[in-house]
Amino acid sequence: MDSEKTRPRRQNSAATRARIVEVATDYFTRKPFSKVSLKEIATEAGVSAPLIIKYFRTKEGLLEELIDFEDMKNLICDVPFSDIGRTLADDAINGDRQSPSSLVALLMATSGSPAAVTTVTGQFQEAIGGALFDRIRDDGPGVLGDHDAEQRCQYALAMYTGLGTVMVSYSRGIPFEGDEAVTSYGNHIQSVLDTPIPLPEPAQ
Repeated sequence: MDSEKTRPRRQNSAATRARIVEVATDYFTRKPFSKVSLKEIATEAGVSAPLIIKYFRTKEGLLEELIDFEDMKNLICDVPFSDIGRTLADDAINGDRQSPSSLVALLMATSGSPAAVTTVTGQFQEAIGGALFDRIRDDGPGVLGDHDAEQRCQYALAMYTGLGTVMVSYSRGIPFEGDEAVTSYGNHIQSVLDTPIPLPEPAQ
């Protein structure tokens, strides 16, 4: 049983971790990951850099703590299958670029750090890739097996990621705006989700 002394200590530790994650989220979504130091995060959070290392081991470990794809995962699991393409397009076009739940924002911020990119994409693939694969396998029209579901999943996610990257980095933008853009790109993504992809014919 916890003593009266250890409870406040654990509560303080949880509050300190939460404060570090809050500050890191602000820095990682405003500045390139490679330009952010644990020292400046520690100073802003009112702690020491060694304490951050004690809690999270590395800067990548701290990044892993703040990534949160749960809302997008829940959307993919809950919306009708026919609305998944539009859901992905809407997030890519209108999503919060300062949020730790935005894949595009995280990829742009971590582009100079291969280890950080691996952290982001690994969590994204586990959360979003897994959820989307399950929806395609279970609800997609005419699914030919796991290979087909995986191909559709990867093509759709490539379109989603590419669209979001264009929105952030391509100065000419996209040819549509607002709901028209979401509908147009959503239809393209949905067509990939709906179309069976057979195994390639063996070479003769």
